[in-house]
Amino acid sequence: MVGGESGNEARVCEYDWILDIRNQCIKADVPFKFRQTGARFYKDGKLYKIPRKLQHSQAKKANIDFKNLKY
Repeated sequence: MVGGESGNEARVCEYDWILDIRNQCIKADVPFKFRQTGARFYKDGKLYKIPRKLQHSQAKKANIDFKNLKY
């Protein structure tokens, strides 16, 4: 389970980091879930400030979760 930090002091969460962790999980055949973007989300060269109420839904819209048959 992966996600960015929430709150005023949240550090930036980079989408490329999320994808790298996902790829590692796929290679290891381990389930992966992108839980939330966090308050400060960097993607495609742009920093987004995402309200807490949208962080989970925005992560879900990415549609990058991975489930394997073992779990």
